[in-house]
Amino acid sequence: QIFKTNIFKIGAIAPELIKLNADMYANLGLVEKNLKIGDLLDGYYKKRNPHPLVELSEDENEYLKNNPKIKVHNESNWPPYNYNTNQTPKGFSIDYMNLLASKLGIQIEYISGFSWDEYIEKLKNNEIDVMLNISKTPQREDFFSFTTSYAKSIDTVFTKKNSNLKNLDDFDGKTIAVIKGFYEEELLKKYYPNIKLLTVEDSIEALKKVAFDEAQGAIDSFAVGNYYIQNNLISNLKPAFEIEDKRFNLEMHLATNKNNEILRDILEKTKAKITEEEIFNLKKKWMDEKVYLNNSNIYLTQIEQNYLNNKKEITMCVDPDWEPFEKINENKEHEGIAADLIAIISKKLNIEIKLIPTKNWEETLKFSKEKKCDILSFLNETPKRKEWLNFTNPIFEDPNVIVGRIETNEIKDLSKVKASIALPKGTAMYERFEKDFPNMMIIPVNSEEEAFSLVEQKKADLTLRSLIITAYTIKEKGLFNLKILHQPKNYENFLRIGVIKDEEILVGILNKAIEQITSDEIQTIVNKWVSIKYQKAADYTYFWVFFALTSVLIFFFLYRQYLLKHANNHLQKEVIKRTRQLESSNESLKQKRDELHNLNKNLELKIKEEVEKNRLIQEKLFKADKLASMGEMISNIAHQWRQPLSVISTLATGVKLQKEFDTLSDKELILNMDLINKNAQYLSETINDFKNFIKGDRNLQNYNLSSTITNFIHLVESSIKNSNIRMVLDLDDDIFINGYPNELIQCFINIFNNSKDAYEETNQKNPLFFIETKKQNNQVIIKIKDNAQGIPQNIISKIYEPYFTTKHKSQGTGLGLHMTYKLITDGINGKIDAKNVSFEFEDKTEKGVEFKIIIDL
Repeated sequence: QIFKTNIFKIGAIAPELIKLNADMYANLGLVEKNLKIGDLLDGYYKKRNPHPLVELSEDENEYLKNNPKIKVHNESNWPPYNYNTNQTPKGFSIDYMNLLASKLGIQIEYISGFSWDEYIEKLKNNEIDVMLNISKTPQREDFFSFTTSYAKSIDTVFTKKNSNLKNLDDFDGKTIAVIKGFYEEELLKKYYPNIKLLTVEDSIEALKKVAFDEAQGAIDSFAVGNYYIQNNLISNLKPAFEIEDKRFNLEMHLATNKNNEILRDILEKTKAKITEEEIFNLKKKWMDEKVYLNNSNIYLTQIEQNYLNNKKEITMCVDPDWEPFEKINENKEHEGIAADLIAIISKKLNIEIKLIPTKNWEETLKFSKEKKCDILSFLNETPKRKEWLNFTNPIFEDPNVIVGRIETNEIKDLSKVKASIALPKGTAMYERFEKDFPNMMIIPVNSEEEAFSLVEQKKADLTLRSLIITAYTIKEKGLFNLKILHQPKNYENFLRIGVIKDEEILVGILNKAIEQITSDEIQTIVNKWVSIKYQKAADYTYFWVFFALTSVLIFFFLYRQYLLKHANNHLQKEVIKRTRQLESSNESLKQKRDELHNLNKNLELKIKEEVEKNRLIQEKLFKADKLASMGEMISNIAHQWRQPLSVISTLATGVKLQKEFDTLSDKELILNMDLINKNAQYLSETINDFKNFIKGDRNLQNYNLSSTITNFIHLVESSIKNSNIRMVLDLDDDIFINGYPNELIQCFINIFNNSKDAYEETNQKNPLFFIETKKQNNQVIIKIKDNAQGIPQNIISKIYEPYFTTKHKSQGTGLGLHMTYKLITDGINGKIDAKNVSFEFEDKTEKGVEFKIIIDL
């Protein structure tokens, strides 16, 4: 296992092997923990090759004498060619450069942590000496000198599996994600100007843009794209086609600065000394075809298969007391939901997963840190645990809930609760609660059972546990004086397998097995462990067994002792008596089962009552949101009335003074009266707009969309002026809709208010608010967008959830967009969607969010 003979030759010198041995010696205290592997390799190469294997000119030898260490670029993530994990450079190109260095007898300093564009600039500025795996283009040849190619890959476009795009011409008007500064960006701009380019930082980001519909394709090396798809389980993508345009030639070269051609010449001479066998071994290590496991859809790379072959068994520590998820039973066996899932993984990978028993969860964590077990079976990912563990994708998902006594009031906001909460020590929830809710007093306990017990005995107010564990414990232990009070947001259990960092390759292998576990398999396992069991009630079957055995003995005895007829009759009567007793016991059991059934029905009714309470609360909050909008409208009206009221007051006073001084002409009187009337009419229109907005009737109307938008603008006119917002309208005046105009105005106001807040948050100097309407395919399309920089991508999918807000609680209820979503989808059977967009306006690129509302005519 230490030498990995199926990956490296015996005696091979590779950074991975050096690091593995250095870590082992450091743990034994034989070497320093911060041993610099690069310096160790440099010393080895110098000692092994005091005289280089390459014949160089006098000038070239002088160059190496003056530059014994050269700086080479090492990317963060372009596997399998050039990447970095745990501060160790890896990949085909890295091994190739190490091979060149060994033949020259020089040292390499790998420079990591920059983007491709930044490396290009560093090479231009002579801050690094060599770039690896770089393609040659006319533009680059102005700055760099290139060796001949040392590897070639296939330029490939990756799309969704259901895509029918088959060549670059099919992408006219569509978007391709391309790594910023890669040569493909230069060629696409020049030869395919109709393709929209979305530049990204790296390969995995490009693939994600396609997976989440921000681009229709991503362009990259076939090997790199496939590596990321397989190792990150991006199951909805495929390599769609190889680019047949000969100008896309993904040959990889070494490049130096144009003014450093002597180094390019040295590298070129050294390349000629690399043998075919050495190239073959590099390709075998990094480019081997995937291997499918027997009787499985799981595929492994050759390196992964060799790892399992050498590993023989995977050692595992578990939580010994976490029913029904897992426990160690009296026979020292692992059982529960986690155990059954791990058994499936073990079978799919065809490798034994061996249990290392522990006394409690704290000892389990201790064993893991001490590397006594390779994996932890079933746990949440936390920052502290990531210090020594890598984590697989989730193997099981389950929400956490707050549990309290039956008399405890419903909890709406945990941050405002002053209460004690019992939490097991060392758990992810303990770690998070301590940070998120300093207002609560945490009582540390040793087990789930102790936490529930403290709440039941009124020694703690609450506990936080998994929904499955809560249901299981309440029913199994008969704790019917406890109930679920609250489900905290973002406190779901995403249970994963934790893998110690020394076994990094194991994470990808386990992920491939996890992906193959079906939802039916998971449901079957959950039903097995969480369903209500009354097996103890069936203990009376022992009487039946006893009865059967007794009967056999009796008949045997009668056969042998037929003279004892009287005794036989007595025993028969005894059997009848026992049978009646058993029937009576069975009837008693039936009654108990009916009682439990009624108890469950009462529990269901209680749950329905709580759901109805939540619905009524939500209705009140909706009304509160409506009232908040009305309050803002009243504020707008107050602002809008100031100007006309001031004009009326001034004109009235002026007329009075002129009359007193007898200077008022009829013409001036008529003019002033007209102005007063005009301003009074304006005030009347404002009141009518507000009255129409707030009136409670909900009558279906056929209304003009353009007029409704005009009414909306009147209602928020004060906010528009105060915030200096420029309204850009592109309206079709002939669109009529059957629906509820006031509700649509409410939607416009909610979206407008969010944009207004975003302008202030992003300090937008020139705020723009666009509204566009059009008819298309018997549908009305309404597009609303701003230039407030958009919504963070990690929360845009949550904006319609009730109570979700990024504002302070005093500024937002989190119901505005949820209400908008309900009014559009439920109120008029429409659709609404939001996405971040970039667009050109008046020769300037703007970024913002665009809401698209679709209403059927």
